[in-house]
Amino acid sequence: MCYGDSLTAGLTLHGFHPYSEYLKQELRSKGLNVDIVTIGLSGWSAEKVVEISGEERGLKTLLQTQGPFDLVILLSGTNDLGQRKKSGISKREYEIYENVWSLHEIVHKENVRTIAVAVPNSAYQFYHANASRLCDRLNNLIMNACNSVVNLCTFVAGQIVYEPASPMFEADGLHFSVIGYENMAKALLPVVMKVLKVKSPAVGDNLTK
Repeated sequence: MCYGDSLTAGLTLHGFHPYSEYLKQELRSKGLNVDIVTIGLSGWSAEKVVEISGEERGLKTLLQTQGPFDLVILLSGTNDLGQRKKSGISKREYEIYENVWSLHEIVHKENVRTIAVAVPNSAYQFYHANASRLCDRLNNLIMNACNSVVNLCTFVAGQIVYEPASPMFEADGLHFSVIGYENMAKALLPVVMKVLKVKSPAVGDNLTK
């Protein structure tokens, strides 16, 4: 399962092109007959996703009703970076991290491994140094948490760096272009292959049932 926000949904200015579809094609070309459940909750923060974990599209519900799963790829936290609380104070990295890591713990309690995709680079970070530093600190917290439970979680650092007029991004500077999502899948492919090989899957095993 690939679970997250609009970056998981594959939102572009020309429809949806989730990285999971490209990842599935690559995995099948390697002889793994995978299926992937893709849930992208556009605009949702990690905090909100944790709150609804037991609801219809919630992570806990999906794990218990659509599994068993071999692996869950999580990308969350992007929408939290620019959000402010009612007090007007921006969320800090540890607050965001706690919610992101709570999603991983939900999966781990079901005895399923996770891949943590780093919160990606964007125009917002490119033009705002404070946001860039906040994102770096957040990703370091997620990476350290993954490294503390290497049997359950693997961290994948961001592979796509924002630059003005980059073909990897849509005009909004936040969402990837079709090419960007394809490159995201290519970056994830060796990691997913490694995780699945650790489980010694036979052809026919997959990311869902």
